[in-house]
Order: sequence, then structure tokens, then C-alpha cells
Amino acid sequence: MEANNTPFEYCLYTAASSDELEKMLPVGGGSLSRGRCWTGGDTLFRKAKAQNRQMPILFGRADTRDNVDAYLMYYAWLTDLQLDDKEARTQITFTGITPIPGKLPLHTLVLVRTKGPLSDKYQRGYARCFTPDFVTLLPSVLG
Repeated sequence: MEANNTPFEYCLYTAASSDELEKMLPVGGGSLSRGRCWTGGDTLFRKAKAQNRQMPILFGRADTRDNVDAYLMYYAWLTDLQLDDKEARTQITFTGITPIPGKLPLHTLVLVRTKGPLSDKYQRGYARCFTPDFVTLLPSVLG
């Protein structure tokens, strides 16, 4: 069954090295391994798949000092999310990686749990957020 072009109402946010993500641009996506199991993210990803929807993942800069100049750099479409409970890791695979123009601050994202903005100093592994409107407005190739 082919996924429809309507993004899922929720997305995931994580930080990643800008060099690592830039290397993925020519091939359109890739995979990253993250510490800790994203169980809440996995639940949302499975709901998106059950609804035949695409789930966005947004990336901020991980290579900032004290989160100075932290902003949203790219978004992509999750194609797989695998939990490794034994190693306490999550493997994410995505396609359609697209630069986000400008330097949108992290507080542009709204957290699912609190319905408040993501802190510009956010440093945890990932966050579950509402999919921002700009994701549907920017050009991209759905995975």
C-alpha cells in the first residue's frame, strides 16, 4: 500500500551533525543510530504507518557550542524506526532530506506532551512535536 502525501500530524525532532546530514543530501536520505530507545517516537511512527501517512523528522544542529546558533536545518520523511532494547539504541532511516530555509529557532516546534514550545536549549535525544505547517509548504519528495 502506497503512503499518501498528507504528513502525519506529529513529527520527531533530533539533533545531528551538520556534516553528517550534508553528506546525505546527494543521495536523498540515510540512517542514523541514536542512544536510548525512542519508545514514544516508535508508537507515533506505527500510528502514522497504520494511517498510511508520512511522518516527518526534523533535524537541528548537534555541533553547536552551548546551543548557540541552534536552529532547524533539515527535515525528511521517516521510512523506518527500529528499537534495540538490549543496546538501548534507536536506528532511524529516512528519505527526502530537505534543507529548511532561514534559521528557524527550535521554539518553532510545539511539543506534543506539554503543547508548549521546544526550548532553544533542548539537548535530549529526541522530542515528539506537532508537525509544523511549513513542512507541507516546502518542496520535498515524499519517501
